[in-house]
Amino acid sequence: ACAAQFARDNAVQPEAGPYRMHPTETLLLNDGTASGREKLIEVVSPQAYRMRGVGTMDYLDFVVHGTRSWFKPSEAWVELPSEQNPLTDGPDTHHVDVAGAAVRCLAPSTYQGQAVRSYVAQRTVREEGRQIGSRTRFLVGADTGLPVFSSFELNMGRKRGEPSSGGLMVVETRYEFDRSIQIPQPEKLAP
Repeated sequence: ACAAQFARDNAVQPEAGPYRMHPTETLLLNDGTASGREKLIEVVSPQAYRMRGVGTMDYLDFVVHGTRSWFKPSEAWVELPSEQNPLTDGPDTHHVDVAGAAVRCLAPSTYQGQAVRSYVAQRTVREEGRQIGSRTRFLVGADTGLPVFSSFELNMGRKRGEPSSGGLMVVETRYEFDRSIQIPQPEKLAP
């Protein structure tokens, strides 16, 4: 029952309307360095997707419309060849990627005052002489069945004999559904 409920909650529902994702990524390396970045992703499922950088990533602007995609490396939009379209199995089909992970349903809880269903998915693999583990937490509105928050933690274990290798990456994403979101093709976007 848990797996079926998770599959329903994780599937993008175009009838729910357009939505924004606000992912914040933090990278903490075992050598003591740290970095962070933010993006704003808008989705009008199933036809369009836009990802923009925020703050230190404000140079990033990317639009996908159907099978066409564009990137804005400077002042002008550049159309990418169709084989470089990144949306082969992205946010227009599911909200979080948990392929190969064991998913567990947690007890009902609240998030920022809203009743939510909570899921956790974990997986561990051995790669290049180290253990790499990931944990995804996914919160869905109990009344709406729509995502409100997700977090993804990737623990990149140390390589044998390299004590400063590895680290932890954490991506936290807030979801916001808004029917006013529109994603025009780049030729119709303001500069």
